[in-house]
Amino acid sequence: MALATGGVSILAVFVVLCLTTLSVLSLVSAQADLALSTRGAKATEEYYAADLIAQEKLKSMAESLLEEDWEESVRALGGEIVMEGDAGPVLSYRVEIDRIKALEVRVRISANGEGTPTGEWEVIAYKTVTAPSVESEGGMNVLQR
Repeated sequence: MALATGGVSILAVFVVLCLTTLSVLSLVSAQADLALSTRGAKATEEYYAADLIAQEKLKSMAESLLEEDWEESVRALGGEIVMEGDAGPVLSYRVEIDRIKALEVRVRISANGEGTPTGEWEVIAYKTVTAPSVESEGGMNVLQR
């Protein structure tokens, strides 16, 4: 028995609805992929911008090691000097990547017996760290009655 005209129409409407649903799902998926790719590109761009600043700071700090007042020069560039036992002084500094992440750099300086830098250094840490969350002092207590 052949399908009536009504059955063919219902089948055609069903096929059109299925194709429309699939095309909308495809569009939504493409938009989500674009948003994810954009966020990834932005994060990569921010990281490498911070990396450039960190490398420039390292270069400036390494050049200042040969100066007589090298400690003041390092502090003026935003670095901290920490003494770690007999291993010699360690420079550390951070460069913000975004409001959540920072690039942390630690450099061990070779020093002679008097504590004067020899001009040689070694990077001992170069990593991305998450900034500690800032707690608001006047937070809302939702369990309070």
